[in-house]
Formats: sequence, C-alpha cells, structure tokens
Amino acid sequence: MKRSGCEQLVVAVAWLELDCRNPPTTCEGSETPDQVSNFMQYGHCVRFGSSAFTEGQYRRMQWTLVGSRPGLIAQP
Repeated sequence: MKRSGCEQLVVAVAWLELDCRNPPTTCEGSETPDQVSNFMQYGHCVRFGSSAFTEGQYRRMQWTLVGSRPGLIAQP
C-alpha cells in the first residue's frame, strides 16, 4: 500500500530516501503546506548539515508545531 506524505510521519526509515534539497511542501490532494508532516519527515535534514538546528532548537520547533495543531496529541 502506497502511503501519502502525510501518512509517512511514523515510517522509521523514511529519512533514508529523502532529498533534503527538495522536500515536499504539501500533502497529497492538498494545496496547503502541512508543516507538521514535513517537519517530522524531514527532521534529519534540519538536525544534520551546514545549517542544522541544535537538539534543543529542534525540540522547541517540534512542540511549537504540535501546539499549533489542537487534537494532534490525544488527551488521556
């Protein structure tokens, strides 16, 4: 089964096949950028390389994005 960009968030080895120079900016069937999907999928691109985030910057950005999406994290 082929997964869309949005569904690949949890694919552990997805980063092995990524092109950090040309990441997707939208989810399949949408013209709106999905920052959470892109950030999670392309996390290794922003953590490694010439303009890499520090681990703290990366974590803060993750929480900023998660906080902007109500319901993304299920409440117990």
